[in-house]
Amino acid sequence: MFKTLCLFLALTPLHAVAQQLAITFDDLPAHGPKPASVSRLQIAQSILDTLKQQHMPPVYGFINGVRTEEAPETLDVLHAWRAAGEPLANHTWSHPNFNDTSSSQFIANIEANQPLLRTLMPAASDDWRWFRYPYLNEG
Repeated sequence: MFKTLCLFLALTPLHAVAQQLAITFDDLPAHGPKPASVSRLQIAQSILDTLKQQHMPPVYGFINGVRTEEAPETLDVLHAWRAAGEPLANHTWSHPNFNDTSSSQFIANIEANQPLLRTLMPAASDDWRWFRYPYLNEG
């Protein structure tokens, strides 16, 4: 019986199941330390050049708007992302941990990012309304 089953499986064509994979970048325009000799914009441009060279479909950048307030020059990263045709979406204003804040505070942090997203994605209507939880922590 086992040999028959193995022969059947070996001779039966397996149908490939289409898979979808999303490539995204969190914490734009800045995350963590960087080499002193490289700007945030240079790092982003390197990523964008690689995405273009590899013919990647649109790659969402999930933003924390507070970074543009802390370091205004990082707004150039978000403009470069859009200029390359890549979309942006919401990763909260300041990347709070859902477990360390109230629901209303967390929602307010999400909403605080929306004016920046509207400015950066005006032609894309509601395409910026995607959301990624910080730390992938859904509470």
